[in-house]
Amino acid sequence: MFADIYSPLQRLKHHSRAQILLKRDDLIDPYISGNKWRKLKYVLKKAIELNKVHLVTFGGAYSNHLVATAAACARNGLKSTAFVRGDAAACIENEMLLLCRLFGMNLIFTDREAYRNKPLLFTTHFGDDPEAYFVDEGGASAEAVKGCSEIISELMLDCPDGITHL
Repeated sequence: MFADIYSPLQRLKHHSRAQILLKRDDLIDPYISGNKWRKLKYVLKKAIELNKVHLVTFGGAYSNHLVATAAACARNGLKSTAFVRGDAAACIENEMLLLCRLFGMNLIFTDREAYRNKPLLFTTHFGDDPEAYFVDEGGASAEAVKGCSEIISELMLDCPDGITHL
């Protein structure tokens, strides 16, 4: 999971003089693709270093982040729980939530008012669990920034002549 992953550049063919290249992070993994893999890479490393075996995160009923977290945890032998914004009756069981469940994620449906205070939700449900690790909505964290910043290093290797626009 933590090996260096390289995503290729794909040149777009068009009639302009500009050269357009796409960084194909969508090819990294079918469930943990794009910036999700990059955001979760160091979050998972840190959780494991801290002996945390249960990631607790947040998202909406159609969240790619929830699927990516569920898949990453399943592959690394970790438990996962998600607070899903909206009550269970209002949330249609969709493909995203089905994938989360298939990867073993526990889903806790939460009304929008309670959802606004994520640290309180975490503490209320998992404050006594020393194995639980808080992962903010979308994976937002310093670790996520570190993972996403690797894109620049990769682009510099792929484009030694430089890049004029990102």
